[in-house]
Formats: sequence, C-alpha cells, structure tokens
Amino acid sequence: MTLGLKRSMVELRPWSPAYPALFEQERTRVTGVLGPLVSDLQHIGSTSIPGLVAKPVLDLAVAVPDQQAMVACAQPLATLGYAFMGDPVGKGRPFLPGAATRPAPITCTC
Repeated sequence: MTLGLKRSMVELRPWSPAYPALFEQERTRVTGVLGPLVSDLQHIGSTSIPGLVAKPVLDLAVAVPDQQAMVACAQPLATLGYAFMGDPVGKGRPFLPGAATRPAPITCTC
C-alpha cells in the first residue's frame, strides 16, 4: 500500500483495509515523540471512513490541552518529518503537513 501525493496533486482511490493499521503505526510514532502533550489523537478525513473513495493520505487530528502545548508540538513532530505551518486559516488550528515522503498531515487543536 502506497500512501501520499505529490504537492498540488489530487488522486482518489478505493478505500483500503490497510488504512486503520497504517493509522495505528503513525499514531504510535506521533504519540511516541509528543508523550504527555497529547490529549487525544484521531484518524480523520476520507481514509478514516470504511468504503469511501479516498485520497491516499492519512489525516490526523491531535488534541492538546492549550496553546502552549500546541507550540511545543512543533519541534518533536519535526523529528518525524512534519513541518510546522502555523495557523494558515486563523482558527487556532496549526497545520503540519507531512514531508513529501510522509503521507499524514496533522492538524492540532486545543
């Protein structure tokens, strides 16, 4: 199972039964570097819905207790290839797209 898309590309594929296991692998990696900063971590987006045609990208939502914890997530996530993009839509939800080789963008919420 290959995940990820080149920047500015959209592709839809049939849902794969591999998505839940791939999410669990990424959850383990993310919670491993963030530790107690994480209140919750959920698989969101089209790959989280069995049977739905989906972009081959895992979307993760990380809940943290406050803005300070949100900022503190940036450096540990960078070690996994995520890039802190700030809050591009001004809603208090920083976005961390995965690197070209990482198939899972992260949205942080508190």
